[in-house]
Amino acid sequence: MIINNESYEYNVIFIVLLINAIIINLRFGMQNRYEYLLKSKKVILASNIALTIGGILQLLAVSFHLPITYIAFITAISSSLSLTIVYIQYRAELGNVIIKKINKTLIKAILIESTPLAVAASCAIIYSRCGTIMIGNLLSKSDVGIYAIAVKLITMIQIGIAPIRESVYPKMIELYNKNKLEYAQKYIQITAIMTWLYIIGVSLSFLVLPYAFTFLKPEYNNAFPIYQVLVISAFFMYNAAIRAGHFTLINKGSILMYSQIASVVINLILNLVLIHYIGIYGAAWATVITQGIALLFSNICFGTAGMEVFKWQIRGMNPVKILTKK
Repeated sequence: MIINNESYEYNVIFIVLLINAIIINLRFGMQNRYEYLLKSKKVILASNIALTIGGILQLLAVSFHLPITYIAFITAISSSLSLTIVYIQYRAELGNVIIKKINKTLIKAILIESTPLAVAASCAIIYSRCGTIMIGNLLSKSDVGIYAIAVKLITMIQIGIAPIRESVYPKMIELYNKNKLEYAQKYIQITAIMTWLYIIGVSLSFLVLPYAFTFLKPEYNNAFPIYQVLVISAFFMYNAAIRAGHFTLINKGSILMYSQIASVVINLILNLVLIHYIGIYGAAWATVITQGIALLFSNICFGTAGMEVFKWQIRGMNPVKILTKK
């Protein structure tokens, strides 16, 4: 409130989302330990319940025309629910969450290794929100509302990524250390499963969503065509679902960082140009193009390691790879 002159509503949303970020980070340690113990299903259970309830409540808030601040509160509540479920499971199985001694060497190593990943994640958030911000500056607030509905629908589509990614990652670490050839084959197979899970899910959404939009204000019907464009970006996210884990595993987190930094610049330029010429659809296409570059085509620019992942992701588009490992 001190550093900006925005409205009271804006400041409330900002504070609530800050609290939401703190809640998410409180879960981090318990989540990581479960993953280390190959018990990611505990975290997935909490995430699925929270995401499903949160998504439903947000869509209900929109359908009942509640103030936008409700969306922020619902997000924080769903994160709190996820944290609570994980904490209850953790206490029942592993005891209290107690910090007995701070390991400075470990903290330093974590900071060094995680900095590229943190920068990459921050850049991904920036370019995923850039379109909404620029629509507000270049177009109208009603356009922002329409675009926000489409983005929320994409968030619902993306629910399937995290649970599967978290489930397979511990096994992929184990396989990488045991047999790198089998690891590569499994990477392609998982990529194929994720890619075609997306294709089937999106195909079904095209049948269901037109009916769902009948419960919203008529002006929000314009969000569906935007969704049809934005949903293409989810294709690249599913196809690259385990890409970040792989680069982390081979100690190439810098690839993620540089590709995402470049993507922020590209997204900013695309938004400026495309919104000017084709309006709200320009922001959607800017996101699609940026995701394609960031998650697939940028791999080509990073030597052998990047080219290898690019080939794996291309091969993962073949549905036959779901059934075969070769």
